[in-house]
Amino acid sequence: ASFMVVGQNINSSTGDLLKQEMEMGCEIGNHSYTHANFKKIGLKKAKSEIQKTDKKVKQYTGTTPTLIRAPYGAFTKSVLKSFTRPNIFWNVDTLDWKYRNSKRLINYVSKNAGDGKIVLMHDIHKTTANAVDSILKNLTKKGYEMVTVTELSAIKGQKMSAGKTYASFKIKK
Repeated sequence: ASFMVVGQNINSSTGDLLKQEMEMGCEIGNHSYTHANFKKIGLKKAKSEIQKTDKKVKQYTGTTPTLIRAPYGAFTKSVLKSFTRPNIFWNVDTLDWKYRNSKRLINYVSKNAGDGKIVLMHDIHKTTANAVDSILKNLTKKGYEMVTVTELSAIKGQKMSAGKTYASFKIKK
């Protein structure tokens, strides 16, 4: 999995979790410091949000995130250009934050996941955390392999670039 983290939520206990996720082969990305809407706060503040979260992640993991996911998927062209790494979007929006229903989430992901797709879920909700094992079992039975966003881009032969947004990866023909 690729976890896009909000910096203000990183502390000693969540920092240890980030380390554990990385040790398991997961990827940690930057999702701003306060979950601010980058369309509304301006370039200087957006850069500060990214820098503060980078610092927190590095404090606990020893590495700086190589991906960004703009909160709400909202950004301006100037903010996107300022990103020194790729911006990750999604093409399967589970709306888990809205429905908070594990059964609905399991069914939705099962029906909508697909080759090269990026599924958006929020690990801060108990209903999402409760659904993950079933989702993984269902997708594995269907022959899918769960990988990080960076691994997915490499598998699909697509090099990600700074300042560009990616919502899925298909093999280029």
